[in-house]
Amino acid sequence: MKGPLHRLPRHWVILLACLCVLVWIFARQRYQQMDERFFQPSEHGAAGLVFYLLGDYSRAAKAYRAHYAAEIRDAGTTGDVALESLLVGDHTTAAAVARARLGRNPGDVDALLTLGEVAYETGAFDQALRLSEGTLFLSLLCASAPPSPLPEREPLPVRSVC
Repeated sequence: MKGPLHRLPRHWVILLACLCVLVWIFARQRYQQMDERFFQPSEHGAAGLVFYLLGDYSRAAKAYRAHYAAEIRDAGTTGDVALESLLVGDHTTAAAVARARLGRNPGDVDALLTLGEVAYETGAFDQALRLSEGTLFLSLLCASAPPSPLPEREPLPVRSVC
């Protein structure tokens, strides 16, 4: 018994196989470049990943927030006071915890993300953009070796990294 691929001309089968390999290579490369925060084991987490990959960042953020809110509701805690404070709308506590973490580790990407989220949620969009740019720069810088000092650019809140 022959399958459906045996009915196709040989060059089409080869083309289809090459296309599958290229898609696999692209997907693997994309997966390896993504941060672990994008992979959350829940329905909302999966939806967030799909929305993120489709470029719908607003819906992705809402899905990830729903995931973390459910995680806190079910487990009682995520282990991250700043994140929990953000999810319940306590921006003052979230910012204070993030600043304390930055005091201990100026390159703490999670703390910078928290401050960026607080700035966004409180309407300080310019500050949120600067913090987001700084966080992206730090994550790219720390992923490459060797680390180099940050360029002189204001007003990033970090002076030493990685």
